[in-house]
Amino acid sequence: MLPAAAQIPAFRLVVGSLLAAGLLRWLPISWTPAATALILCGLTLGAVLCLWQRKTLVAYLCAVLGVGVHFVASWQHQLPVRLVSLVPPFPAGVEGRIVEVLRVQPPVVRCIVEGTLDAQPLPPLRTRLLLTVSGVHGTEPWIGVGKHIRATVRLRPPWRAQLPTDFPEWSYCAQLGVQWVGAAPASALSVWSVQEGWRERLLNVIAHHRAVVRRWIEELYPASTRSLALALLLGDRSELIPQQKREFALSGVSHVLAISGLHVGIIAGMVVIVVGFLRWGWLRWVLFTLAVTLFVLLTGAQPSALRAGVMASLGFGMYLLGRLPHPVNIVAAVALALLLIDPGLAFSPSFQLSVLATLGIVVLFEPCSAWLQQHFPHLPRSAAQLLALTLAATWTSAPVGAAGFGVFSLLSVPLNLIAVPLSNIALVAGLLGLCTYPLVPAIGALYSSAAHGCLEALQRVTAFAAALPFAAVEGEVRAVVAASGASVGLLWLLQTQGWKQALARAVTVGVATLLGYALLVPEPTAKVLPRAHFVAALLPRERGSMLVVLVDRFARAKPRRDPALEAYLVSFPGELQIAYTGYSSELLAVRCRRLRSQPTTAFPAPAPLLAYIQRQLPSDVPLSATIRPRELRSLSGH
Repeated sequence: MLPAAAQIPAFRLVVGSLLAAGLLRWLPISWTPAATALILCGLTLGAVLCLWQRKTLVAYLCAVLGVGVHFVASWQHQLPVRLVSLVPPFPAGVEGRIVEVLRVQPPVVRCIVEGTLDAQPLPPLRTRLLLTVSGVHGTEPWIGVGKHIRATVRLRPPWRAQLPTDFPEWSYCAQLGVQWVGAAPASALSVWSVQEGWRERLLNVIAHHRAVVRRWIEELYPASTRSLALALLLGDRSELIPQQKREFALSGVSHVLAISGLHVGIIAGMVVIVVGFLRWGWLRWVLFTLAVTLFVLLTGAQPSALRAGVMASLGFGMYLLGRLPHPVNIVAAVALALLLIDPGLAFSPSFQLSVLATLGIVVLFEPCSAWLQQHFPHLPRSAAQLLALTLAATWTSAPVGAAGFGVFSLLSVPLNLIAVPLSNIALVAGLLGLCTYPLVPAIGALYSSAAHGCLEALQRVTAFAAALPFAAVEGEVRAVVAASGASVGLLWLLQTQGWKQALARAVTVGVATLLGYALLVPEPTAKVLPRAHFVAALLPRERGSMLVVLVDRFARAKPRRDPALEAYLVSFPGELQIAYTGYSSELLAVRCRRLRSQPTTAFPAPAPLLAYIQRQLPSDVPLSATIRPRELRSLSGH
């Protein structure tokens, strides 16, 4: 089932390098460019000398350590600041070049700026900033890659997700390779100069064509399925509302809306059919690679799509040459190449899940398919293969996905039998509609209406499944325990020969998972969550109820909403008591009382209650715990 170690040298190299980088990251070493270059030169020279003396193992270890040093040195300069407490925004000046435009949707533009940061709490820094500009019309001259700008912004480090409903901002910034988050009005920004090279021109051309395709999608699809069409055809998930994202996550079919190997595989199959008549193999490979690259770029060059596109091009080239290395080695080689180019991808959830799911498919797809056909002989072959594909991808990716998102769907396997065909039909019909719409609008609208029907059915199925009480296991520890039990159980079941043995092993895995729940899932404890507008103290009580105390940072300031905390409290299954101290916390308490169907009480927090809660908490965690901006000077070495 598993390949021999000699067949997968690239897999050994990438795993060893990541382990080495993880160990080196804990060492108190400042990976300056000079020190990193010196270490890498020494390791390269050592590897060459060892190869010359035919000491292959030592040379291999030098290569592993060298790649690990490259990873950890890049991470030190690319990853965002990691803080436990919350740092409120503070004023800063930014001067730099726009290297990527992420979103242009008036009145908001979001882009990445690389340049110099100047703020009173910090020394001047050369860094990358995720900048959100409000109050724009979309036609400003500075919107575009290569523009050199100056701006006065409100700056802060990325915030880590504290609740299941929080946006994982730190992971998102790590994926983009930015260290700070800033916001500014359009009036505080000006164009300093324009420096456009071939890369900037290419990115601007791609952004222009993405805007054109987006306009076509908005014209072809009604509002009910427009957000799904944008996610499926363009890789733009910004229009998905939180409820849609949660429904797809609970149903276990979020992958159908992400541009991944499934979508790239469909495009690759269509391109292979088109170029199959050509006699010259090199020309077929060139056209195939160009078509897949164009699709990956137009859909935003997401990490999962990059992995799938490179792997498709490499695999098709190997097929044309008649050389078929082990699939695990191909996946590992592609992952290693992308990580060498951009080590920050190691912290991208989509890249992690894409690589792990692909590894699971290449290792377990055939054993799963054979087991299903052996024990369910009357099951159609196509259904057995689709089930095997889902089980194989879940085997490796489910524990990591549960740890990252705190959700493990119990319905993903049966729902994928419905969601995957619907999304595939919608993708093919949608692409045909976009290709024909500029030439013959009526035919394009016809194809798009077919895609709209599939997307509407997909949305209804996921909404129904997510509403079921047993749809998913939520909570980071609970989800990891359930996902790990499912992965171990699947691997064990594949080695069974009869029904009795399979039933016995399924019962054993179920009992072990329940024991893991009892031993590993912690009892509810008091938590203090520093939020943007107040500090929230969550205190579990008897019979599944909870007391929430909200301490406003500015009690009499204009009330501000906290949608993530509100969604978390509204979804709490037991009785809720909310004590507030200011306008923002009172607004949250009133909204929760109106939206919740369970018993909810809101009242002003008395002083004795605040003093009692503070006595129950550790002495180093006050209710108003934040880091003052001037204390950020200790982070200047980051």
